[in-house]
Amino acid sequence: ETPAVVKSFYDRRIVGCPGGEG
Repeated sequence: ETPAVVKSFYDRRIVGCPGGEG
């Protein structure tokens, strides 16, 4: 159960830099 805030933040990170920071 991931909140929208975390999901949005995570999604943005993944889309922003896929496999960049880890």
